Amino acid sequence: MTRLASHRYVHFAALIATLITALVIGPVTTVRAQGSLPNTFDKGAHYLFYMHSGSIEKQGLNTVSRKYGKAYELGYIFSAFRKRSFLVIGVARTEVVRPGPYSQGVAPMVNSLMAAGVPPGNITVAGHSKGALMSWLVSSFVGNSTVNYVITASCPPRGTTFRRSFNRFLRRGGANVSGRILSMYDSADNIADSCSEVFSAAANVTSKEIVFETGNGHGLFYTPRELWINAVNS
Repeated sequence: MTRLASHRYVHFAALIATLITALVIGPVTTVRAQGSLPNTFDKGAHYLFYMHSGSIEKQGLNTVSRKYGKAYELGYIFSAFRKRSFLVIGVARTEVVRPGPYSQGVAPMVNSLMAAGVPPGNITVAGHSKGALMSWLVSSFVGNSTVNYVITASCPPRGTTFRRSFNRFLRRGGANVSGRILSMYDSADNIADSCSEVFSAAANVTSKEIVFETGNGHGLFYTPRELWINAVNS
């Protein structure tokens, strides 16, 4: 059941010098970054940047979460989007990164696609948890009202662990958020809630929010379940 509501790290400079295309040869273990930024782009293709949560930075790619009882299936998530005709741009971050500098590296890639003639509506920036915070930041740096953003399990309620960094984002960048925003979270998530505060602060967004009631909480987006993958594709 769903409810709908309209509404450097040091090596990073080298990392963003390439098009960080996730080529998943095996299901989970072989997410790798390779390929250089091409001189030409398929202007009719749909590009999806995906940024995972902070758990992989701390625990590794295949570690089973003690809290959620499952591994973060990043490879399968990339594959699910590719099967839906997205050209996926992403990487497994295996060291802790700072959201601001990392996002400042992604935003020029988005701008490069648009400068090459890719329509903004053919570009999606998606992220889960910490990756979603970085997606918000990319939105504030790009400043285009028709680029698509998918925010999953991002906005912490007051009094929770990540609220301080979220408040800092609201103060410094909330008003600059732009784009077509799809926010999704699970009702059983105790560290992520509605993103209505961002929608209220941002003046240049078209927004929609989906609340899932699966009982999986934050762990819902560890795997490519069709109910949320299909929402991105719709």
